Amino acid sequence: MTLSKKERLQIAEQAALRVIRPQDDVLDWSLQSAHHVHELLMVQAVTTEMELMDPTKSIDVDSLPTLPELGDLNQQVEVPAPVPRRRVGWWLALAATAAIAATAWLLHSSPLSPPQLSYATAVGEQRSVKLTDGSVVTLNTDSRVELRFSAQAREIQLSKGEAVFVAQHDAARPFAVVTDTARVVALGTEFNVYQHHDSTRVTVIEGAVLVSATRGVKVRLSAGEAAEIRASQILKTKQAAVQRDLAWRTRKLVFSDRTLAEAVEEFNRYNKLPIRVEGIALGRRSISGVFDADDSQPLLDFLKEDPHVEVVRTQQAIVIRDSSR
Repeated sequence: MTLSKKERLQIAEQAALRVIRPQDDVLDWSLQSAHHVHELLMVQAVTTEMELMDPTKSIDVDSLPTLPELGDLNQQVEVPAPVPRRRVGWWLALAATAAIAATAWLLHSSPLSPPQLSYATAVGEQRSVKLTDGSVVTLNTDSRVELRFSAQAREIQLSKGEAVFVAQHDAARPFAVVTDTARVVALGTEFNVYQHHDSTRVTVIEGAVLVSATRGVKVRLSAGEAAEIRASQILKTKQAAVQRDLAWRTRKLVFSDRTLAEAVEEFNRYNKLPIRVEGIALGRRSISGVFDADDSQPLLDFLKEDPHVEVVRTQQAIVIRDSSR
C-alpha cells in the first residue's frame, strides 16, 4: 500500500510516541503495517544516536528547527501538529522532531528499506556504542562499521580497522560481523575483529564464534583462541597472541618479534604525525616490547641507540632511515 507524505509523517510521529513513551499497544500497532515497523526501527535508531550525541540532555529542544524552518522541505510535505515539547519531556521532544525530519528527508527513498547506521572513529579515538538490540561495539582507532539490522538478522560490516563485539543473544536473529575476507557469526560471545589489508584477525574473548572465509572454509573458535583469515585459508594462532590482540583496549601495543614496518604501521593508527621507514632491510628489523599506543618516542629512542639508524622529524612525518647508506 502506497501512503501519502502526510500519512507517513503521521506514522513517524506515532512511532516516536511509542518508542520514547512506551505504550501497551506498541506490538499491536506495529503489526498493523510494515510501514509501522519501518518507522519504529527508524525512531529507535534516532534515539540511540541522540543518547550518544547528548547524554547529559544539554540540548535546548525548543531552539531546534522545526520542519517549517527547513526551507524547501516545507513546500513538499504537510507537517502534523507539533508535539507539545515541554509536556512530553526532553527525549520525546527531541526524538519526535528528529524522527519527523528524518522521515521527510527520506521520502524519496524506498519506504520499506530498513535504516542503516554507521559508526566511525578518528585517528587515536576509541568509542563504545550500545546498539538497539543491547549488543555493544567498541571501536578501536581509525575504524568504521555499518549496521544492517532487520527482523531476520543482525549484520555488521567492519569496513575498516578493529572492534570488540559483545553480542546480545537472540536465536531468531543471528549476529554476524563481515569483512572483506571473513564472516564471523557469534554463538553467544565477545570477540575482537581486525580488518587488516588482505586478511582478518579474529580473537575470541568469551563464548565461541563460527568463522567462514570468503571461499567456503569454516572453523569454530572458542574463548582464548584466535585465527588469521584470508580468502581461502584460516590459520589458528597461539593462545599467547590473544592478550596481544586485546592490548589496544588499554591503549597498549604489544610486539613479539614483529618487523619494524609492522610496528610502525600500528603506531600510525593512533598518531596523527605518521612514521615512515625508508629501506626494505630496515623495515624487516625485528622489534619486541610493550609500548604506549599514543607515544612512539620510546620506540624512536631505542632505534637511535643504533649508530646506523637515523631518526628525522619534520612537520609532515617522522622518518627512520639507515644512516650508513
